Amino acid sequence: MKEAIKTQDWVDSPYYLRDLTDLYKVGSRVDAWRDFLLSEKIDVLRKLGMLVMSFNQHDLFNRLIIRLDCSEDEAMAGIRSVMRPGHERDVAFFRRSIHDKTAWAYLPLSCFADAQGFNEWDRDKEIWQSDILKFNPMPQLMVGVEKEWNVDPSCFTFSHKIRRRQYGARERYAQVSFNHPHLDQRFKGNQHVVSGTFPVDEEIKAIKNNLMELAMDVCAKQSVCVEGGGDNG
Repeated sequence: MKEAIKTQDWVDSPYYLRDLTDLYKVGSRVDAWRDFLLSEKIDVLRKLGMLVMSFNQHDLFNRLIIRLDCSEDEAMAGIRSVMRPGHERDVAFFRRSIHDKTAWAYLPLSCFADAQGFNEWDRDKEIWQSDILKFNPMPQLMVGVEKEWNVDPSCFTFSHKIRRRQYGARERYAQVSFNHPHLDQRFKGNQHVVSGTFPVDEEIKAIKNNLMELAMDVCAKQSVCVEGGGDNG
């Protein structure tokens, strides 16, 4: 594939050169994913309960998202066992939402296959679908496992405000939000946990205790353990 589409000396159209360059980039992606998907490495992941969640052609197969039905330790050991010598990386699973038990690890495809011709891999850089070939980032493997999350009470914030309802009536809106360094960027460091409306004259302390109790119920259902000085990982 790569040899078949190398630039030729007789090419003089800038548009053709641009399209040929894009074709080369697509071909490099196909070659790298083929190398990985046809290898025995997939068999190792399948034995860990691999389930394909997403592999989007409209994103030019920039990311393969899978889930593993095993423990975090088993997943880390299995992933490390199929990494290419000299291309090993740390495997770390982090939860991105308080409402989702799945923790994710992000790894460049070069850890598992001969992936050449891509720009430096940056997991946190979001690229629009139309710009994938423009920036040509290293494709990535995104792996999820179910994981408990130990967090500190300081991650929770209680807030409230008075607002007017229809016909001029007033009520107190209160909520408990969650903040953590590992949260997905779309939550902007302030993920909603629980909220409610209360009479304006109700005691603030009672409202807070009420909502915090509901928030702890959410945590219990989502395998989030709240403990002072806990591991925020």
